[in-house]
Amino acid sequence: MKRMPPTAIGNRIREERDKKGWSLNRLAEETGMLNQTISAIELGVSQNPHLKTVFPVLKALGIPLEEAVELLSGEPSTEAVPST
Repeated sequence: MKRMPPTAIGNRIREERDKKGWSLNRLAEETGMLNQTISAIELGVSQNPHLKTVFPVLKALGIPLEEAVELLSGEPSTEAVPST
């Protein structure tokens, strides 16, 4: 598979994993996923991962779902803005 530039979600997952001091193997154990799958997301091999695929990783790392949706879509989330 061709390696692509890392995606926003891949960068965010790697950043949070590094903050926790977790190896790829540790995150794989925490999520029940293969470390190859997580690595593919982090490195950009998986350019458009499905939310269902990344959800266990987000949960284990404490990344809010709203942030993940924003990162996966490439657009800011549409939060309700109070009317004046």
